[in-house]
Amino acid sequence: MSAATPRTVGSRWRVIRARQLRHHPLCAECLRRGHVTEATEVDHIIRLEDGGTDADTNLQSLCHDCHARKTAKENGARPRGCDANGMPTDPEHPWSR
Repeated sequence: MSAATPRTVGSRWRVIRARQLRHHPLCAECLRRGHVTEATEVDHIIRLEDGGTDADTNLQSLCHDCHARKTAKENGARPRGCDANGMPTDPEHPWSR
């Protein structure tokens, strides 16, 4: 996971983060998958280093696991046992049969 940028620390960010979690207390990604999970982190949909902003429309509430997965993917990681397209590399995987 990447370290916090200077723009995601400090009192201004704490206010933004608290407001986001108060208004959107559930993980947006888990909800898309049909699960209800408490959000614990605020994510920039478009990363700050990619030109994103702190605007409400660029923020989403996520649980720790979903935020870690999204950040890893943005940093070029892919799930273990998968190729670059996300397909399983194990010939015994049900998708490979």
